[in-house]
Amino acid sequence: MTEKEEMLKGILIRSKALEEKVFKLKVQVNNLSDSERTSSKVFLDYVFSRGISDDIKEFLCMFKAGKKVRYQNFVIRNMVEHTIEYLYLCKNTALIPEYFGAKITIDMSNVTHENAAKEYRKIGQDRYENNRAKMKQMADDIGEGETTKNIPCLYDIFRIVSENCHNSYFQEIADEYSSVEVKNDLFSLQFVCLVLIKFLKLEDEQ
Repeated sequence: MTEKEEMLKGILIRSKALEEKVFKLKVQVNNLSDSERTSSKVFLDYVFSRGISDDIKEFLCMFKAGKKVRYQNFVIRNMVEHTIEYLYLCKNTALIPEYFGAKITIDMSNVTHENAAKEYRKIGQDRYENNRAKMKQMADDIGEGETTKNIPCLYDIFRIVSENCHNSYFQEIADEYSSVEVKNDLFSLQFVCLVLIKFLKLEDEQ
């Protein structure tokens, strides 16, 4: 079995475990009232577990279909960003109501081209009373801000994949037309596997 096949197998096994977790959490969430959900750790677990599970399925479909690596990177970037925020919220549970919008009121019917940027900011950073912490701050707080022992931390994965997204057209052209090769499909599998391991590790510890 090749290294890629080994990693794909590991991702599939962990993805199945996450799907089972999502099913169990949904049962618990269905027993919560609307007001309970917005401050509930169980609902937080469900929202993020479902999102990560969806991202994994999308990634695997693209990978198996041989879709361009740049599309895979967009999914991985979204997944690792939300994994960092999830772990941060699990450590700082007092922020859960703010994450679910307890401190903001949004009337999307009033959104125009002129005020759209300001209004959509409320959905993101302004949900938090003291503004949403930056990725590096969140990563440092959960011990994922610095790489050690040759295993990439979540923040480094976020930075690498973000750079790949920023430079996606160049990398594709480099692969196709020049002597510079940016073959990162193996990195994609490694990153997804690491994110899943770290996400599920926290789930197992709870």
